[in-house]
Amino acid sequence: MNIRRSTLEDAEAMLTFLASFWEAGCDTVTQMSSLPTVEQELEWIATRDGDARVLFVAEQEDRIVGMIEGTIPQSQEYAHGCEFGMSVLAPFRGQGIGRELILRLLDWAESKQLWRVELSVFSNNAPAIKLYTSMGFQEDGRRENAVRLRDGGLCDLVQMFKYTATAIDHLEVRG
Repeated sequence: MNIRRSTLEDAEAMLTFLASFWEAGCDTVTQMSSLPTVEQELEWIATRDGDARVLFVAEQEDRIVGMIEGTIPQSQEYAHGCEFGMSVLAPFRGQGIGRELILRLLDWAESKQLWRVELSVFSNNAPAIKLYTSMGFQEDGRRENAVRLRDGGLCDLVQMFKYTATAIDHLEVRG
């Protein structure tokens, strides 16, 4: 497995990756109303330049099997943290790919001297919640019945966070 920053050359492979989620009708990730065009995907990747947004992909067998995107908010009040979204194709889950993607994102957050890394996860995604918890993420709140599933059912949106080493060092000095 290879984890690396995404490049513009990944646009078509990313569309194939996204189409796999589209076709599976996965109830643990947000579904798009339609797949982007190649041009839209190129534009999206180009904005993830590593400054305030970053996109890492996991490759295995010459295809993208996972991705993680981190974004630092533009608002000054929240710019000490970032939020991320991650997905791994079903046949490749449980192999440590998600953990490696998160570790890469945490390294990026440290390089930006961020204090807080945040995510939102559907409450019906027990494997993801278990992974995040095992990596030191804590539940920070819950939006009850915030997600309508394809079958019409509802689930909570769980907010989770982790302090970076930069924050812990600062908070210990400050504390």
